[in-house]
Amino acid sequence: MQTVLQQAVHYEMVASAMAVKIGHEINPEFQIGCMLAMVPFYPRTCSPEDEIAAQIAMEHRLYYYGDLHVFGEYPAYMEAFRRANNICLDITEDDKQSLQEGCVDYIGISYYMSSAVSSVPIEDSVKAAEGIYLARNPYVQKSDWGWQIDPQGLRYSLYYGSVTEPESLKEIFSIPSGALLYVIHCAGIVDRKPGYDPKVYAVNVQGTEIVARKTLEAGGRLIYISSVHAMSPGKGRQPMPPATVFDPDTVIGLYSKDKAEASRRVQALMKQGLDAVIVQPSGLIGPNDYDHTNMSEFFCEAASGKLPACVKAGHSFVDVRDAAQMIVAACTRGVSGQSYLAAGPTVSMMKLAVMAARISHTRPVALELPLDVVLAVTPVTALCYRLSGKKPLFTAFAVQTLESDSNFDVSKSVEDLGFSCRPLKETVTDIIRFQQGIFRLAADAILTPQGPVRAKNGKLVWTKTALAAAAVPAAAWLMAGRRRKSGRSRR
Repeated sequence: MQTVLQQAVHYEMVASAMAVKIGHEINPEFQIGCMLAMVPFYPRTCSPEDEIAAQIAMEHRLYYYGDLHVFGEYPAYMEAFRRANNICLDITEDDKQSLQEGCVDYIGISYYMSSAVSSVPIEDSVKAAEGIYLARNPYVQKSDWGWQIDPQGLRYSLYYGSVTEPESLKEIFSIPSGALLYVIHCAGIVDRKPGYDPKVYAVNVQGTEIVARKTLEAGGRLIYISSVHAMSPGKGRQPMPPATVFDPDTVIGLYSKDKAEASRRVQALMKQGLDAVIVQPSGLIGPNDYDHTNMSEFFCEAASGKLPACVKAGHSFVDVRDAAQMIVAACTRGVSGQSYLAAGPTVSMMKLAVMAARISHTRPVALELPLDVVLAVTPVTALCYRLSGKKPLFTAFAVQTLESDSNFDVSKSVEDLGFSCRPLKETVTDIIRFQQGIFRLAADAILTPQGPVRAKNGKLVWTKTALAAAAVPAAAWLMAGRRRKSGRSRR
């Protein structure tokens, strides 16, 4: 029975590999993956036999298929199982070649439930083909059709490690001999607050160096996701090419300094033989932002007609999907030791706000504040947002970012990696559609005149329009004091 089942699986896997190969021949840019039915197996008891039974179940019913899809060859544990059980399959040399040539580009998972495994028959257990027994887990409920309800099983299924703890990454970097390893390192903490934070430094700088060293030891290729904020300011009005030298002392803000230092450490390891490519994205925007970051909040406010004012400044923004496509291309097409920019054209914040409003058929924001006014008033607005419990749209660091150079030369990215930016309107439209679906953004809300205060749950609260109006004279007063101290005057 086992021979028949495994022979059928073999034929299916060869057919799958042939389909993947054909897809790549039709278009080399296609990303073709596999989907695993993620059903993790718990040992029914703490006995060593049950622990081994759970390991066998995970290998045979989950890892086996993923390993074959990704690496194009049968894993050693399956070969050993066949030898031990006298299972001989009809596997031709053409089959082996097809499996090698039809490896998938990514793995998806579909999680439904978990299961328990016993090494011996127990009540209500079912004997599986591997000689183990599938049993019900008494610690979780089951649905009407017998599936075990276990949301924690997904957490159990995933691998957890920390970029700050080298030992926790050991298993990730254990790969079969001769296998290709691409490590896309984009883990980091985006912190806009001023001052030193040891956790941010540990993750963004030391964690990057740890991952880079692990990649070097494993003989893999590292794609490090840095940032345009790690670049030293440009000179003149010429578009800035990708950075070749990183200096933390020439950039502003903890995040920028950490990214510059991390990039410098990656470059140092390149001199020791590390195969690495550095990618520098500009401001990332796009749909699927489940964390609802500042830019998504900005688009929500603009689309619903609630944005009180806009800063008179702009920056380079890139659709996260275009940046991701370029990052994947860097795995195989990027030149080792080089840096690449993933950046779009500079666009004003007012243009983005007006575009979002028009897409949503709402009244666009009319008030545009000078950059230095917004920068001066950020302490006031930060206090207002802190009192309201909301995340501020613009922090001092964010405003300084808008003030920085954002004219980038992406010609090398276009030539080497095929980088391109989709139309900005497409990106903004997709952002708003996503926010409508996930965060219930009221896209048809029309801005109505509001007084300085309005009733909310029986209480009088300041409106955002009123806060913006109050901020303007406060900013003017702060700016006047700052100019008096510096001896500057504006004519």
